[in-house]
Amino acid sequence: MSALSAPVDCNSVVLRPANQANNQARARLARARQALSLLKVMFLRQVFRILPQFVITALNLTDLADTVVKTRPVPAQKRAQQLRPDAGAFAVLTTFPDIQVGETIAGKYQISSRLGHGGFGEVFMAKDLTDRSDVVLKRSFPGEGPQRGFEAEYEAMQVLAGGPNLVRFRDLVEERGEQFLVTDYAPGQNLAYHIFYCSVYFADRTSKVYTDYVISAFKIIAGVCNALDYIHGKGRLHLDLGDNIVVGDNDEATVLDLGLDKLFEEERLNGRAMGKDIFNAPEQARAEACDGRADLYTLGIIARLMFEGSVEPLAGERDMIAFKRSRGRAFDWPLQTLDLFPSFHGGLAASIEKFITTLYAASPDQRYQSASDARVAALQIIDQIEQERGLRVSPFVATAS
Repeated sequence: MSALSAPVDCNSVVLRPANQANNQARARLARARQALSLLKVMFLRQVFRILPQFVITALNLTDLADTVVKTRPVPAQKRAQQLRPDAGAFAVLTTFPDIQVGETIAGKYQISSRLGHGGFGEVFMAKDLTDRSDVVLKRSFPGEGPQRGFEAEYEAMQVLAGGPNLVRFRDLVEERGEQFLVTDYAPGQNLAYHIFYCSVYFADRTSKVYTDYVISAFKIIAGVCNALDYIHGKGRLHLDLGDNIVVGDNDEATVLDLGLDKLFEEERLNGRAMGKDIFNAPEQARAEACDGRADLYTLGIIARLMFEGSVEPLAGERDMIAFKRSRGRAFDWPLQTLDLFPSFHGGLAASIEKFITTLYAASPDQRYQSASDARVAALQIIDQIEQERGLRVSPFVATAS
């Protein structure tokens, strides 16, 4: 065949740059989509960051408007019942004065804001005038029940002072006949808000940011285990874990609200259970004797909700869940690990499922037998995830500290 009749390569010469151009265009389009996706995540993160502040500001303005409009103070009994609906069941004290922003307690703590209220008391943010540090003040609601809870928390803080991942006790002061429990301020978000804030990551469970969230969640769980290990080592229990876990910088967990174990022991002798009904271990829901494994059960419920992106089950299901819990049934539906962790290989997803379901096993004997064991298991899962992503720089060394 002559050179003139030979196949001409000009088409391939012309097409190759065209193919390269197409590939480059596709790459640019993919990068643009990735950038758009990242911008969307960043935008939603800012929305979730800012929105609660607007809500808080609106509530504060509402409180301010109420204060301005009122022409006479709210009676003590009525105020106590507003703050705690069942306060009428207790012997309400004759005085329960309002505390105003700017007021100084015990000549030392200046009130900055009211943070909210819990089962036993009202909580305030304040400034320690001696060193300008932020602190938290808690006072008891009127009545015998709240006062018992207040005293139990104070006693528990004395026993557990200095424990890792626990809020630090600072002072007990008195003002106008009322006692105030003073603790360090734990900066960060409570766990419920943290899950809400991070729920944007659940839109794409194959993304890097979701994997980062999973690692973050296990660091939080390990921190809670650290606190529980110390609590149990002192012969105490928590029995009230939930959104009283504060998540700070570097996923540092701080556990609040101590002392329920003593009240639980007193009440269970009368056949009454205490705690957060939907988080209670079966033995706690049945008002039976509990040990540290009851706290691990609750932590398992929390861990599952963290990965499912829920703050807690629907309010309308609470009674049924509590009833089932008292009979040893954690959940009526299996943990969908393939849906929750689609980018993890089978072995890693199975390890996470085993970790969570072992925590909330119906029988205490089938759970982790100590918080230290659960902490080591959580750290091992973090190590597995980082190995899969090629992020490890040194081998995992299990520690019980």
